[in-house]
Amino acid sequence: MPDGGDLRDVQLSQRQDAQVRVFAVPPREDARPDQIVRGFLEALTSDDLGYETARKYLTTRSARTWRPELSTTVLANGPVPEPSRSDRWEKNADELTYTLSGSRVAAVDAQQAYAPADGEYHEVVTLRRDARSGQWRIDRLPQGIVMGQSDFHRNYSSVSRYYFPASTADGGGRQHAVADPVQVRKVDPLTGIVRALLAGPTGWLSPAVRTRFPSGTALSDGVTSLTPDDEGKLTVPLNAAARAADHNACEMMAAQTLLTLQGYSPTGVKSVELKSGERRLCGIDEKRTELYAPRGSGNPPEYLYFVDGEHRLVRIDAEYQDVPEPDDATSAQSEDAEDQDASQDTGQGAAGQDADPSASPGDTAAEDAARAEAAGVEPVPGVFGTGTVPLRSVAVSRDEHTVAGVHLDGSRLYVGPLAADGENPGEPVLKSTGSSESDRLTAPSWDARGDLWIADREPGDPRLLMLPGGTGKPVEVSVPELEGRVEAVRVAADGVRIALVVAKEEKRSLWIGRIDRRHGKDGTKNRLLVSVVDPRAVAPRFEDVAAMSWAGPDRLVVAGREQGGVQQMRYVRVDGSAVTGVAPAALSGVREIAASEDEESPLTAFSGTDGLVRLPSGAQWKQIVRKAMSPVYPG
Repeated sequence: MPDGGDLRDVQLSQRQDAQVRVFAVPPREDARPDQIVRGFLEALTSDDLGYETARKYLTTRSARTWRPELSTTVLANGPVPEPSRSDRWEKNADELTYTLSGSRVAAVDAQQAYAPADGEYHEVVTLRRDARSGQWRIDRLPQGIVMGQSDFHRNYSSVSRYYFPASTADGGGRQHAVADPVQVRKVDPLTGIVRALLAGPTGWLSPAVRTRFPSGTALSDGVTSLTPDDEGKLTVPLNAAARAADHNACEMMAAQTLLTLQGYSPTGVKSVELKSGERRLCGIDEKRTELYAPRGSGNPPEYLYFVDGEHRLVRIDAEYQDVPEPDDATSAQSEDAEDQDASQDTGQGAAGQDADPSASPGDTAAEDAARAEAAGVEPVPGVFGTGTVPLRSVAVSRDEHTVAGVHLDGSRLYVGPLAADGENPGEPVLKSTGSSESDRLTAPSWDARGDLWIADREPGDPRLLMLPGGTGKPVEVSVPELEGRVEAVRVAADGVRIALVVAKEEKRSLWIGRIDRRHGKDGTKNRLLVSVVDPRAVAPRFEDVAAMSWAGPDRLVVAGREQGGVQQMRYVRVDGSAVTGVAPAALSGVREIAASEDEESPLTAFSGTDGLVRLPSGAQWKQIVRKAMSPVYPG
């Protein structure tokens, strides 16, 4: 350690390529068949962009026909090669067969779309000894590549490309981009991301979105790598097909590009310029791109809403982080308040067949009221903040002007303005005839158009419903590909996807479906037909999903339990891939979660153990109040 000298400033910057690099090694002379197979599998996990080194393990014929880009199979622990013949045949044989085996975890298709998978993997590779050189090479092998889960996470990044809704009738008139995650190799990722964007949306999402790049648009011939300049501007050379776009379409093309690159932080891209040949087409910077940002991501909510111990709708500042403990003077309230709370708890337990989740044990009513006051909790204006309609669950429209509330017993749905307009809740817009609270209405959810979604769990006629404008005649939503009863509904801010918790037998699983709206003939009338199509499981390892919420344009936060495990909370992307990084801190007994599409808003949850709690950035869970339920951000 030096004990003298002057002090100097040191400029620190994170390297864009700060990751483990793996270099492929070609086959050595006279390598044994098992060494050829293992060397080939290792070469698949390298940073060799075109798999040129991996092809050196193949015969000339198989190197010419092998297409690694067609698929990637992800196994739990990597492929295990087993020879089909014993080693005593090796010296005399000119052909040997190896079987690659393992447990499937996921698959990535030719469009780079990720999908969870299970089951056993068994594929055969055949090696042949060259008659002239005497060297072993792989002669027959399956198309695509295979690797273990750890190698996959090292080699690939999940990147959301952005496209625009195919229908612009979203109630706002603006074009908000929709996220479409794919897996991109980390070898020259910036160029790979742009190529993936130009290739168009994945097959699952393509019916609901469109790209503004004209058909046939691609990078100019000869472009091998893209790099931003020192000011973070990326120039993207496109072929002649891009010139067909007018200025408005071109700006949306540039917005698609910059939004997509912003999702991959190491790129450092702050602006994008599109050109074709020597002609500049258009450009866009970060500020202008906000006009096209995913709905909700650039418009943080004003409040977090929840139902308090008196079953009123209350709210708290959405950016509120610290929750101070009430002092002794504030917490020393009158015994009358405690007695009143105890009598309310008794009445609530008798009102519904299910136990009232707001009746968390622990603090007295006085301490809870003091904690709520310290946190700035206030009733919302209007009838829903008075307790006239005792509430169990709520949803607040995305413009924070309208409330949908389900009665405490789950039998009725009310919709009204978030404004002081008297104490009359009006007639319910929907009723359920289920015999118990758990067989009645779920919590509602608003979509980007201002329509309201909810499920009726009545055992004899379970239905998923959509109410146009929130108060229109309920439209029964067809869900033909899902078996079971819908237990929870959350519509994405983009308006084209919906998350559903579906119960079948003893399992509660999470599904993402695409919303399809069209008008069709019903006798002599033309009516709206709504369905949820192509549902796919996004947390297949969870067999008991307790709660979920959208937590951004391409991910959800889920609380659930794997088989034989304890409840845990994690983020998952809409394609089922795990979100790298830190998972939410552990919290027991989670029943409800509230997250915002604005990822800066704190995660909030209702726990049967700790009541209403919040997770400030970089901290642990903090309690807001004990007696509360149904925390929601707008949506």
